[in-house]
Amino acid sequence: MIPVLNVGVATPEQLAHAHLILAVFDKDLGPASADDLMGQLIIPLMDYNTQGDTFQHFSGKLLLNGTLAGELQGDLRIVWPGNDGSRPEPPHKMMQPNRCCAVQ
Repeated sequence: MIPVLNVGVATPEQLAHAHLILAVFDKDLGPASADDLMGQLIIPLMDYNTQGDTFQHFSGKLLLNGTLAGELQGDLRIVWPGNDGSRPEPPHKMMQPNRCCAVQ
């Protein structure tokens, strides 16, 4: 499944100053152990500030406490609402819940 994230910015100019922070956690089994942070990746959205039907590739280093913890890659697409404020339905099943905020 592909997550759909609603970012709290209203214009391409605002998005150019926003970043997507991906935090990767493991999933422990059982109540005795909490999920552990495995690393974070920060994606500046200025490079993905275009509207289109195509996905753009990203890749970067996953860091944990300033140390390389791995690499992460994927594809993302920016979809702006229509002039009437409507948002197109995603062409895939949406993951729930998503936890997203814009960092400027």
